[in-house]
Amino acid sequence: MDRMDDEVHITMLNKLDVSTDVFNVKVRIIQLWKYMNYNQQGEVYSVEMILMDEEGNKMLGSIINGHWQNFKSLVELNSTILITNVFLAENRASNKFMGNPNKVSFNHDTNIIEVNDFVGEPYDIIGLITSWDKPTTFPGKGGNPTTKITVHLEDLNANEISVTFFGDYANQMKDYILTNPDKTNVAIILQFGRFKFWQDKTWASNNYVYSKLLIDEDIEDIISFKQRLNHKTNGQKGSSQMSISSSVNCSVQDDFLIKTEFNNIAQVHIKTV
Repeated sequence: MDRMDDEVHITMLNKLDVSTDVFNVKVRIIQLWKYMNYNQQGEVYSVEMILMDEEGNKMLGSIINGHWQNFKSLVELNSTILITNVFLAENRASNKFMGNPNKVSFNHDTNIIEVNDFVGEPYDIIGLITSWDKPTTFPGKGGNPTTKITVHLEDLNANEISVTFFGDYANQMKDYILTNPDKTNVAIILQFGRFKFWQDKTWASNNYVYSKLLIDEDIEDIISFKQRLNHKTNGQKGSSQMSISSSVNCSVQDDFLIKTEFNNIAQVHIKTV
């Protein structure tokens, strides 16, 4: 349905106020998962989602099991919907990764209408892989081995950011490199990452629960990004044209201790200036 928001007052997610009873929001569902009922095997306790409005604001959304049947046909990943008669509830999750104490809650009065005029980019980071560091393993929670891998990205404005993946996300990245060694021009999207600034550089990593990693998938956002990048560089070859397997960075140990040819002390000649 088009332009339904011309008739309904739309509130942006960052303007939602607990003092108002109900709201109307137009959002895209950019992440979706289920919490199971641990007391009843196989039963869904609630369906959780991350909603994004057209200004890029994000908020957690929640549907308890009793209302799920009313909405399941329209609540799908990447769908864009107009939600009327929703209200705010306290977000009691221990990990409030978006820094918002509230969440959008669906109830029996809530209505959902599918829309197709949504404007907004559903990603936090998009960039081209210019190089990557060899994966390492370290003791994680409970002493279990955890994989870590860092990739270095470049955006359309030649800004650089390093992204470190841990756990399943690192394995996903590592497996892609191993199975696509000759692939070039590889772009990724990371949603719901964590960011920090250190030594005048931006660093990012995945969140263990909410993040979503898309690696060079045949979707509109990645295709458009590559087209714009190619237009901007006029098709000139750069680091992105190297195969992903050949763009690995050596660690200091690999570079110096392993790949450097050493001489015996007797072969070293002292050069005087």
